[in-house]
Amino acid sequence: MKFSQQLSLSSRFTLTNIVFVCIALIGISWVINALYKIETQLREESSTHITTLTTNSVVSREIFELATKVQLLEQAFLYNEAAIRQEGFEIEERLQRMRSLSSDAEFNVRINVFIEDFHRFLGSSLALNRILKQLNDVDKRLEGQIDELDAIISQEDLYSLRDNHERVFINGIDGTVSIRETYLNVGKMVGSIRQRITPDTEKVIIIEIIKELGLLKLYLSNLENGSDAVQANIKSINQTLSRYNAVLRKVRANLDQRWIVMGALVSSQNALISFVETTEKNVELSAI
Repeated sequence: MKFSQQLSLSSRFTLTNIVFVCIALIGISWVINALYKIETQLREESSTHITTLTTNSVVSREIFELATKVQLLEQAFLYNEAAIRQEGFEIEERLQRMRSLSSDAEFNVRINVFIEDFHRFLGSSLALNRILKQLNDVDKRLEGQIDELDAIISQEDLYSLRDNHERVFINGIDGTVSIRETYLNVGKMVGSIRQRITPDTEKVIIIEIIKELGLLKLYLSNLENGSDAVQANIKSINQTLSRYNAVLRKVRANLDQRWIVMGALVSSQNALISFVETTEKNVELSAI
């Protein structure tokens, strides 16, 4: 009986040890499995963070580079329509490629706003380019007409000296000198518009050009007592002056709209850059 009790106690002890060992093995297996899952998750999270960090770094560099290109497009390529279209197409492609790099909803919203504002800017630049071509054409036409008027008056003055030994149209030569000087002043100011567009262009330069054109018209009125040829030429010049003023009004209207477009483009560009920089910092800290 004592032997059976001892056996029973031994069995119980063994069974208890086996149970404890099983529990321990199960616990160790669970811990190992949990650690493996945590390691896997950490590896995946780390890989995701590094990928996101890399993507945001690429996007950040691209945005800064594109911002510089947009500034160059505004000035250096402003007067070449083919260059505007080509550069605009390349920037559009890069923006679309940047958008495809990230699946972040907020980033996509911000870059979509930037793309839309860039399209408006591009359209404004093309419109201004066409208007400046019109301004250049009307300026050349006015130059040709002034040359023609000068030639007519000089010829009539020579004829009067030959036939009457005196100048009949005595104010003609002096008048064309004043007209040509005024036109040269206009040309200088128009040239400054073509070289660089600034916020003061429509507020200062265009107003001064309109004043000079008014002065030119006043000088023409002093020649209206000339011959039929002179009067016909003056009529043509007055028509060109009206066209000149109309084109200047177009330039002013386009520039008024342009600063609104430029303001929106700069705002969306800054918002996009700020978002990318913030995301980049957050991902950096999280990855560490």
